[in-house]
Order: sequence, then structure tokens, then C-alpha cells
Amino acid sequence: MKEERGGYEVVYVLGTSYSGSTLLGYVLGSSPRITTLGELKFYHRQIKKGFFCSCGKEVRACPFWSKHIHEDYRIYELPTVFEKIKILFKIISGIKFETEKIEKSDDIDLLEELYRSLDVKSKHYFLDNSKSLWRLIHLMKLKDMKIKIIYMKRGIHSNVSSFIKHGKGFLEGAFIYKFKNYLIRRFLKTNDLNFVKIDYESFCKDTASEVKKVRESLGVKFKDYHKGMKKTNYHVAFGNQGVQKQFMEGFKGIKYDDSWKKRLSKLQKKILGIIG
Repeated sequence: MKEERGGYEVVYVLGTSYSGSTLLGYVLGSSPRITTLGELKFYHRQIKKGFFCSCGKEVRACPFWSKHIHEDYRIYELPTVFEKIKILFKIISGIKFETEKIEKSDDIDLLEELYRSLDVKSKHYFLDNSKSLWRLIHLMKLKDMKIKIIYMKRGIHSNVSSFIKHGKGFLEGAFIYKFKNYLIRRFLKTNDLNFVKIDYESFCKDTASEVKKVRESLGVKFKDYHKGMKKTNYHVAFGNQGVQKQFMEGFKGIKYDDSWKKRLSKLQKKILGIIG
């Protein structure tokens, strides 16, 4: 089966935390040719903690995911501190990543299971919106993995505001935002990787135009994604539980979150405006 398909097609969303990737995943998942899985980097953590799937059931009781839960699967493990230092050195130094391909992995086994459980009659994509650069590098090592990258970037004011909302300090949030986006841009450029860039603010205000970029890259039609989102039986089990709860309660449309205007002080807005 794998030989006929020529590898597993994965759409990987790259970016910072709270960049809007979960919402993007639901929109793209409105196509029958894309299955949105959520942030697979949390596969084990959210199963163990009893998190809920977007279908409303706990992951272990979900009719879709219950068949694909394996305690012994090592879906993803963060690099060690030493490995991170080596990766950071390569990125900052502008050194291309040339790694030996891994023949077998639990990531591939899981995708094979998922693929077989779907009634797929044409080219099909799995969407992983883990956003982590570490995970992307891990996936790029896998021999049977074909990756399409979406780089989702949110404006500094609203993204840092979300960091603050979720318990980070202002300076910490600003540093994470600038450093992670710097690493992402440098990694993509150094390794000559093709990607689609989605702007969060534009995505919220003119969704159709941003989705068009993805359509042109993947060759997937998103005809009337509003209806598609209402009809799709989502099983997004891993990721932002707040956004998942919105879908569990009934999706009411895409709305730009401008709460940063009230959350950030005048001084904070000025600082972020300067550092961009």
C-alpha cells in the first residue's frame, strides 16, 4: 500500500504557540481530503491526562481515537538539551540539515493505521498543527513522510497578549515570539524549504484569500468551507482545548481576537511596536 501511495502526506503547521493553528486546522479539515489530527506532539500527554476530543468524548472513549491509542508508541519526544544546542547552532550558523533517513518509526505506524481506517479513494493529507520546529525536524528524518509546510504567523501584539493570557510574563512572551519566529524563518531559508505563509490577522478577516494559498499548494478544493465545517465529523484530540471547546459547543464563525488592545498597556504596545 505504501509503495502505491509513495509515502504519507502530512501538512505540518509551523509557528509559535497561540498563533491560530487550531482554528486553521478546522478550516482545512472541512475538505474530505484532509484529516485534521491536532497537535500530535501531545499524543501521550493528553491521553494520560484524560483530555477530550472535539467530538465531545474523552480521547480514550472517542470512537475514532480509541482504536489508535498505544501506550508503547513513541510518537514524539523532545530533543535532549545537548541535541537542542546542536540544532540551534546549526540554525543560527546557517548550516543545512542533512540527516540519515529513519526507516521505521511509530509516527509512520500511526499514520498507516489512520490511513487504513479512512475510506480514502484519492490523495489524502493528514494535518498536524504541532507548530514545534523540533517536531518538524523529527518528521523530516522519516523516510516515508512527505511534508507540506504551512508557516502561520500572528502579529506580535496579539500573540504576546495571548502568551500573557496563558500565564507568561510580558518580556518572556515577547522574547519567545521574536526568537521562535527568527529560528523558523532562518531554518526555512537555510534549508530551501517550500512553504505557504498564512497571516493570522488576514486569515480571520479574509479567510477565503488565505485558504486559497493552501488550495494552490495542495491542489485541494475548499468549496464553501463554512458548510464543510458544519458537516465534518471532527476528531481533533490534541491541542488547544479552548478552541476545541468552541467547536464542541457549536462553531459560530471566525472572529479576529482583538482583546490585546485592552490587555496590553500603552507602554507594552509601544515596546512591541518598536521591536516588531
